Amino acid sequence: MTQQVNKTALITGAASGIGADLAKTFFHAGYRLVLVDLNSPSYLDEFGNRSQDVCFVQADLSCAAACEEIVEQGIRQFSVIDILINNAGFQHVCPLESFPLDIWQRMLAVMLTAPFLLTQAVWQGMR
Repeated sequence: MTQQVNKTALITGAASGIGADLAKTFFHAGYRLVLVDLNSPSYLDEFGNRSQDVCFVQADLSCAAACEEIVEQGIRQFSVIDILINNAGFQHVCPLESFPLDIWQRMLAVMLTAPFLLTQAVWQGMR
């Protein structure tokens, strides 16, 4: 049986890959989770009788307003965010001379701006 640790972790990019593995690891260690992704994680039903300890937020991290909404939703459900894991990201492979500016700007928003804004939003509660 998993022991409840009374801590909440917010994990971006949680639907697959490293984010999904982190979510499962933290969940089985007793953490409450705020999971963020564009896509719904397929593994949520694995959490069974502790599903009330998981909050999934479908969000586009390239939208700055989404960052504040994500943190607000997590705090509404669990009162505090103790751990922030900025894991969301994507890649676009293309020659430099034809790399689309809109994709470059989206990459910066998801992988630089969103982590900054999420950290700013949870910082006061973590101090």
